[in-house]
Amino acid sequence: MRGYPSIIRGTVKAPQSKSFAIRLLFLSFSSKVKLRDLEPSEDVVDAINAIKLLGVKEVGKNEFEREDKVVEKIRGSTFIKASATTLRFLLSFLSVLGGENVKIRVGETLKRRPITELVEALKDQVNIEQEDDVIRVNGKLNENYVKISGSESSQYISGFILAFAQTEGGVIEITSNEPTSKSFIYLTIDLINSLGGDIKIEDDGKTIIVKKASLKQYDNFVPGDYALASFYAISSAVTHGEITIFNLPKPPKYFGDHSIIKILSDLGITSIYNDGKWYVTNVETSPSRDLEINIKEAPDLAMSIASLIPLTKRIVLHDVKNLKIKESDRLKGIITTITSFGYDVKLPSDNTLVIENNNSTKVSATIDCNNDHRIAMMATPLIMKFGGEIRNAECVNKSNPKFWQDILSLGGKIEIAPSL
Repeated sequence: MRGYPSIIRGTVKAPQSKSFAIRLLFLSFSSKVKLRDLEPSEDVVDAINAIKLLGVKEVGKNEFEREDKVVEKIRGSTFIKASATTLRFLLSFLSVLGGENVKIRVGETLKRRPITELVEALKDQVNIEQEDDVIRVNGKLNENYVKISGSESSQYISGFILAFAQTEGGVIEITSNEPTSKSFIYLTIDLINSLGGDIKIEDDGKTIIVKKASLKQYDNFVPGDYALASFYAISSAVTHGEITIFNLPKPPKYFGDHSIIKILSDLGITSIYNDGKWYVTNVETSPSRDLEINIKEAPDLAMSIASLIPLTKRIVLHDVKNLKIKESDRLKGIITTITSFGYDVKLPSDNTLVIENNNSTKVSATIDCNNDHRIAMMATPLIMKFGGEIRNAECVNKSNPKFWQDILSLGGKIEIAPSL
């Protein structure tokens, strides 16, 4: 994709939240789930492949149900291309249900994603072995109790919550003082409880009690995704446009991806949520303020916040260490992308990133996003301001296949290769 300086303005539908979509798909293990407008991103396709291994069938268009309600050990094989969320949910389910000679083949980027935390937590009960691009699972939890750190990923915890809620219930004990991506644990609990679940976090914040419940069927649209939508909002803010993004859920009170609304507002940008819509206007804001944010509970926001550098004097991001073990080394990706446009970046420690808006002339840049969808999207606001090129830009299909078409519809001057 080649882009030229543009003003991004207009109205656009928020990309579907793959976090919601994948969780809802796994909830079809016990109740019928119909996702009326499901977009087949690569991660969603991975999730559908995974739930089919668990016995779920697509009984209608975007309608999923497990017809045989008898819970037995899982046998068979499946392929997961790149969705770490799907892989970790599936491994949690297999541990609860029991797996017998289960074979999971994974894609090139996914085979490099760590699963060490789960392997260690279950080593005396469930045998999980990985050899290159194949993961094999044998065994079952001895009881409905799991003790896990959560420092590598919160996705195992969400996976166990989803599995326990649809079987006999269970208890999850988190050993880390601060598990990463905690907001997604809350999202999982809120979603299940909204469908009739009974899940509580004890006062210590480390013990999650999941009771067996009969969950209601889900027949609705997939909510929008704040982190993905933020790249539209920031592209508009950086180019001094105005934008309305609709199909977004009401922001919860805890810190998470939705907190980008307030982050923009703190920079002096008009950023308001009202009745499913996010309004962003930035006519005059110049880089006069600093941003300092801990991203541990919502690490996907790191890329969104980094792309705000044209509107800030300095950005300080804390707890960035886990960015190295995402789809790519995202810490390296942020540094390479931001410096390509002429900004200064420092790493005062292995867990803190500082981006400075210096006085040098900014330039257009060619970005190799290392096949990481969020790095490609992060570069977009800067390309809309300064111009440039993104190689392998089709990687956005992992989460938002309509991304470039949406940028075009909002006034982005971009040239898209035929393959996109």
